[in-house]
Amino acid sequence: MGKTLLSPLLVIALLLASSLFHVWSQLQILKLGYQLSQATAVHEGLSQENAQARLEVATLKAPERIEGIARGTLGLNIPQPEQIIVIK
Repeated sequence: MGKTLLSPLLVIALLLASSLFHVWSQLQILKLGYQLSQATAVHEGLSQENAQARLEVATLKAPERIEGIARGTLGLNIPQPEQIIVIK
């Protein structure tokens, strides 16, 4: 009687274990999918922020802007030829 009951219980236990593993693996896939979506959104945000920072750097480095600050704010002018000393 013990052996006849043991086989069906073993089969049921194996089916239950494989079902639980299947559910767990599906939950892991779902969790990783959400994490991937969040990481993608963060990446896109950082890429956009990087592009804006590069544009700002290019704007700040523009020679016209620097010349405007030199002339307007600092009161500098282009030197006259007699003010230039060449050092060799």
